[in-house]
Amino acid sequence: MTLWKHYFVTVFSKLKSCYHKCIKKFFGFKRMDSMSGLLIDLSLPSINTVVHNSKLLFDYRCANTCNAIAKWFLADRNNGRAIGSVASVVVCRRRRL
Repeated sequence: MTLWKHYFVTVFSKLKSCYHKCIKKFFGFKRMDSMSGLLIDLSLPSINTVVHNSKLLFDYRCANTCNAIAKWFLADRNNGRAIGSVASVVVCRRRRL
């Protein structure tokens, strides 16, 4: 899905700033402390890693969904075929029962 395919650079900058401020306040660090050192000391991922992992997980879940509506959104626009088929949706529904 291309919900966040196009975004302004300022959106990511604001998200990064918020992530850093929240970590510093939550763990009681000073405003001027080094963020890279802080992340290493706390063994926390950077915002780039968090966003990358979230995107991969979202793409994986979308590709493996059994929801017909989600599959319609994920349809291959070049030839009009949806990823998966109606049969795979029926099989997924039977597995859940």
